[in-house]
Amino acid sequence: MSKNLNHIPNLEKLAVIAIKDIDSIHIPFLKEIEGSTKQRIHNNGKDSNGNIIGIKNKRHGRYSPGYERKKRKIAGEHLYPINLQLTGDLMRSFSVGKKGDKPVLEFHDMSIYPISNKFDGKPSSLAAILEKIYKTDIYRPSNEQLEDAKEVLRLGVREALKKALKKNI
Repeated sequence: MSKNLNHIPNLEKLAVIAIKDIDSIHIPFLKEIEGSTKQRIHNNGKDSNGNIIGIKNKRHGRYSPGYERKKRKIAGEHLYPINLQLTGDLMRSFSVGKKGDKPVLEFHDMSIYPISNKFDGKPSSLAAILEKIYKTDIYRPSNEQLEDAKEVLRLGVREALKKALKKNI
């Protein structure tokens, strides 16, 4: 049986109950963006606009000859589209975690790559370098991803309100 919110005596109390369970809303939203971003970049080789990664740089979506030989030895014949997944470290470091008591989607920055005078070894720095090299936004969620994540968020809010209604009755 559906209830009209105007008939609930203490709407403020209902909102407080729903907000206490905010992680059940935030985390699925962030996980949706995380999963779809990794799929788009590391499996499909697409940037935030749906273009092939690297299509705007001087090699038009191709690796440099030296890197192509190195990657071919590791990855075999399947090199294209560019997928930024030679070792998988960059993909694994981009995930949902906590900053203080808030869930966040970010690069968990520990130095996992060789450090030089131009590079600090952190995944977030590598991602920024790659975006500069390929002249495109790579890790920004696409509009389609955001729409999908908004739907997950709507469902999470609906479920939290349903739970709060049950506790309030």
